[in-house]
Amino acid sequence: MTKSAKQNFLPRERSMKLELDVTATIFRSDLLNNWNDFRRFFAWRETENPFHILISEILLQKTNARTVESVYNMVVEKYPTPHMLSLANPDELILILKPLGLAYRAERLIAISNTIVNKYEGSVPDSLNELLSLPGVGNYVARAVACFAFNQAYLPWDTNMVRISERVFNLYSSMSRPRTDIKLADYLGSFLLAKSCVRVKEIVWSMLDFASSICTARNPKCEGCFAFEYCSYRDTFNALQGEF
Repeated sequence: MTKSAKQNFLPRERSMKLELDVTATIFRSDLLNNWNDFRRFFAWRETENPFHILISEILLQKTNARTVESVYNMVVEKYPTPHMLSLANPDELILILKPLGLAYRAERLIAISNTIVNKYEGSVPDSLNELLSLPGVGNYVARAVACFAFNQAYLPWDTNMVRISERVFNLYSSMSRPRTDIKLADYLGSFLLAKSCVRVKEIVWSMLDFASSICTARNPKCEGCFAFEYCSYRDTFNALQGEF
């Protein structure tokens, strides 16, 4: 890039960041102010126990949240601590998890509990890198636990968050699998979460509920959406409406 090109690029970059910052500030405020209209309530949102939150995130993988709730309650009641779950009979745990399918989660939960007991003295680690070191824990679960259990400014990044990124903020990943684009997650998170340290998990919960109830993958409820006026998807939606 030539010197003159760099000089022209920097003001545009600053302008784009300023615009994104303004949109993120408005969206965050509107999101929380309207959350009660589409808020979901789950048992794991009522606890501050990091281990129980970790269990919930493992159970929620590839599974409907409502299906998970009764199973989650049984697991944390029978195995409330890492030590107790590390000693669980795999067959008994598989039976409890049967309604969810994916029996491998029983072995994964036991392996995670063993690591927490043996490596972290029975306490769920609070750093992202240490969470990622737990058996079978990937970026989404690690970031979710860091956010929900320890109020750290990480966006748990999945297809729901990608959809909000693209539609509301016009931020697209250059990767073939956008849900693996952690750099984009951190970039959007720097605008949405960095200035809101007190309410980080509430912002993320409300985003997940927004994606589940309003900004859905199919047939999003754009009409009446609080973000419609500044959402980048508005023109696409209006064009689609004009086809009918």
